[in-house]
Amino acid sequence: MSNLDKYISKLLVDDKALEMFINDPKGQSNANGLSKADGAILRRSVHALPATAKSGLSIKRPLSSYRSSIRLLQNVLHNHHGNQLSVANGGKPTILIYYNDTIPNWAGAPFGSPHQAYVKSVYVDSTVSSPSNIGDAMGFTPKEHPNQGDTVSGTLNVHNSTDTVSYTATYYPAGSDGPLKPYITEFVIDGNSIKIPFDFTANERKPFWFYSLNGSAIVPIQSSPDNYKKNPDAKTGEGFESFIDYQLTAEITNITWQAIAPDMAYGFAPCFIKPYQLGIPVTQRSVHQKGETFYTNSVSGIFVDPNAYRWMLSSENNGEGKLRTDDVVEITITSIGTSKTIYSHDYSTGCSTGIIPTAPVDITDKLTPYNNTHITLEIKYKDQCGTYVSSSGYFLVQQ
Repeated sequence: MSNLDKYISKLLVDDKALEMFINDPKGQSNANGLSKADGAILRRSVHALPATAKSGLSIKRPLSSYRSSIRLLQNVLHNHHGNQLSVANGGKPTILIYYNDTIPNWAGAPFGSPHQAYVKSVYVDSTVSSPSNIGDAMGFTPKEHPNQGDTVSGTLNVHNSTDTVSYTATYYPAGSDGPLKPYITEFVIDGNSIKIPFDFTANERKPFWFYSLNGSAIVPIQSSPDNYKKNPDAKTGEGFESFIDYQLTAEITNITWQAIAPDMAYGFAPCFIKPYQLGIPVTQRSVHQKGETFYTNSVSGIFVDPNAYRWMLSSENNGEGKLRTDDVVEITITSIGTSKTIYSHDYSTGCSTGIIPTAPVDITDKLTPYNNTHITLEIKYKDQCGTYVSSSGYFLVQQ
């Protein structure tokens, strides 16, 4: 893996490293062993600058926006490298597997940060000339007369290495009453089991192995009723389509597997469970009475899912928006007849500063004691300093 590739993977998950690069791209490029050319490419890609730009800085954007640019550059580099490997391998397709083995319980399929799905990658070689479909390229041998739950395993050679990657495919119905077909349920890479259970009866929020051919993907479109449409050339692991369903042509040189929690960017229902809106935004107005509670709302029937990776408070329904209230927010939980405050914050620091917004807040530890129960959350916006009141909205986002 090149220094540029390693550094891209770091920037996709490390907020501090990304902030340092945004503020000092040339210095951080040198510090991470990038060549002058690689550093310039990364700097201009991340900041969306023209090739003639002399400066590395641009208008500050959310980190997720920078990471979208980084991910695009990574995809271009890996697609190009895959093409080169395919040529060196006699035209046989190159198989690239993205994975993540560091997140507890969701190895390879992070809910809250999709970019982490691209932290690690490995190239493996197809041993089949002119394969007819993805399964054929992976040396998959279909099982005769399979029963539901039957598995078939295979092994792939890591490119230019003695290491191997193994996979397991499990037979499930293609739809509620469709024929049994194989779906990848596990890769074993570097001795780590990257396993994602396949649930053919579940809604499409479940994480799964998503595949694309030659980098084709599904693209969002705001004018669509569903906020997305498929790229007509996209080849994906959507719905109940097995990897053996996709036919390959001589032009297909790259098969990419990604372990992800699907979201709207890929044409699926949101990977987040529908967020709970605890409080709406309040535009600035004058204080009626100093110390007043100027907004109250109560949301009941919130189920604390023990399978949630985490619970975030955010001003946006995707879990990423900064929070602010002029001056204080307070959230109280009620469960089985008892109530207590689980979160409060004074954005004015005791009226000693202006209003200082915060990043989204992880309150997982506050909700974990209520796992498998339904709760009620009450939110209050309070004045403390007089003069004006206002607030962002507040969402509770399950990830």
